[in-house]
Amino acid sequence: MFETISADVVSGLLGGVGGFVMKYMAQRAADVQSAHLRALELLAAHDSSADKAAQRDSGDAGGRWTRRIIVFMIMLAFVGALILMPIINIPIAVEGKDSWSFLWGLFESSKPIFTEVRGYLFTPELRQMALAMVWFYLGSSVTNTTK
Repeated sequence: MFETISADVVSGLLGGVGGFVMKYMAQRAADVQSAHLRALELLAAHDSSADKAAQRDSGDAGGRWTRRIIVFMIMLAFVGALILMPIINIPIAVEGKDSWSFLWGLFESSKPIFTEVRGYLFTPELRQMALAMVWFYLGSSVTNTTK
């Protein structure tokens, strides 16, 4: 069967297929190159925009000082009050509950009572503020703001 096909036909078919494959591969390489060039242009635009934003002064000096004062007050609540409260012996009122029940909890009542404690009361809110402050400063220390 293959003896009836001339060498010119086989050569032409293989040449056509080879030309198509080479043209297809060249077109794919050109498409990939143009996509990379567009990505580089986009990256350059992002970099120039970020550089312009970094050069602008945000005018957030008031907010910066407000955050510093808040951090100072939280640190004062931890360090300063922890040292000063036992020394000056100021009492703190802590709320509790006085409750009773009758007939296995069928009838129950409770009323708030206040107990006087001398020293430092470490509330969950202070703990949460300290954790947020520590993690914020750990997270912001990872970024490099100096050039």
